[in-house]
Amino acid sequence: MRKTLLFFLFTFYLISAKGQSLIDIIEKSEKAIFETRSYITDGPSKGTASGFFISPDGLAITSASIFENADSAAIILRNGRDYKIERILSVHPYTNLALIKVEQNRQKQFEYLIPSKQSYRVEEEALVFNHLDDSADGSDLITVKEIAYFPFISRTGIINGMISPKSNGAPAINYRGEVFGIVKSVVESNQQIVYNTYLLNDSNWIDINTRLRDVPNLENKKLLLGAEKSRSISHIITENFVESARIISRYIKEDPSNAEAYSIRAYARHKYKNNVGSRADLSKCYELDADYFLQFYFQGLFLLEKNEKREALINFELCNSRQPTFAPAIVRMTMLKLANSKNIRTAYRQLSEAVLHDSLEAGAFYERARLRMQHSADREATLDDINQTIYLDPSYAGIFTLRGIIKSEKEDMLGAISDFDKAIEKDKNDTHAYFNRGIANYNIGLKKEACQDWNKAGELGNFKAYNYISRYCKDMNKGLYPSGY
Repeated sequence: MRKTLLFFLFTFYLISAKGQSLIDIIEKSEKAIFETRSYITDGPSKGTASGFFISPDGLAITSASIFENADSAAIILRNGRDYKIERILSVHPYTNLALIKVEQNRQKQFEYLIPSKQSYRVEEEALVFNHLDDSADGSDLITVKEIAYFPFISRTGIINGMISPKSNGAPAINYRGEVFGIVKSVVESNQQIVYNTYLLNDSNWIDINTRLRDVPNLENKKLLLGAEKSRSISHIITENFVESARIISRYIKEDPSNAEAYSIRAYARHKYKNNVGSRADLSKCYELDADYFLQFYFQGLFLLEKNEKREALINFELCNSRQPTFAPAIVRMTMLKLANSKNIRTAYRQLSEAVLHDSLEAGAFYERARLRMQHSADREATLDDINQTIYLDPSYAGIFTLRGIIKSEKEDMLGAISDFDKAIEKDKNDTHAYFNRGIANYNIGLKKEACQDWNKAGELGNFKAYNYISRYCKDMNKGLYPSGY
């Protein structure tokens, strides 16, 4: 089985940037991978998950929830050696990941994995060292199929692959042999996601620094180690909103004074059209904590859906006043203000602030690219923002059209046509893509294709296209465009 997998992956993992072969990457990575097992004293195993070392002195990442009802735990390496887990150092409640310290025998140095400095992109492939029960050889190829965003976890990939809850916490390895994500199975929806390794350095980790034997006496143990909050958010990411609301409701029963949980349920309920329940949750959130930022952000999003822009802006401003570094609210607040004031300099400055606060917020790069496209002569800076948007989330409307226009200006007509093709593939009604592809086609001598593109652009409402038809398509078949042109 391993030979088949190696052959299948060879074209992608042929040579890494550091000169490592696929076999080198697998052999080195496997030494840093382990299975986590938790126990009750003199009892059976209470849970199993996956994990990996991030430093030679025994610091490692694994799933947090398997420690919830345990008083001891161990890790088992792929070579069969086992080591005790000394402490849980911290937990990330929104992903249910734990930073642990593994006991070292005679100061043994563990093999470890290095987090990638670059985030993954759509259609990027990676090798996952999943639980041995999930695949015959303990590894699987995954592909990032699309990108989703949600507060606390930022940019998250939706993936394919053979991932069960036993593989929660397993690393996804890129062609350079670096960890580019941490995988999780979303059981009820039969979907899988990959968290961004950037979250290893975010501010949402909660320090515990507790020995395993003391976990049963840990205050708020269920809330800290339980999986309900992370599972609820995972279902929002995979758009299973009813299940998300159901799961977070269990969390609320354990902690009925948690304003954050009510805001999460408000969002989930709104997405499955339970607007009465959503409003009740937002009211409860405000009652519990009038300064909690997320309630205002969600309310702003809900108001935007109803085109109530003035009220939406007020809520985004309230969100920003409570949490000035929350990039998604900055972006939406900025664009609503720009529509009213036309203050380009202020909008540019605020979008740049959003980029600084969150380098994974594709919306900030997207809106700054559009602003630069209209108001700046610096095409290189504009192209940088466009490329970063495409890297982070290529689903933004018209982003490939913008890049195609810049390539046309640089007289890279074939590159421009390729981008216009991608734009049209994503949106069959992108009139600007058809119009500009027509210009590019005409410039490389494809006159018939140019006239067809302009005709399609005209049908979609771009009447400037008919002027081009009248000027450049006179000798073409008149059936290409409506009579009168």
